Amino acid sequence: MHADCRGFISIPSEIVPGNPHQARGDIVLVYGGKEFFLIDNEAGWVVNGVGKKL
Repeated sequence: MHADCRGFISIPSEIVPGNPHQARGDIVLVYGGKEFFLIDNEAGWVVNGVGKKL
């Protein structure tokens, strides 16, 4: 994580059955670390998401 709350994420994924790979994307923490935004912009993909700390 950078001082400005940006970071990089790499997680195992198998969105396409039988084709596992490492999903890579950019992440930013917001609201004092209570939420994050994620974008995976690998070649041929555009996926985004939001997560909240419970």
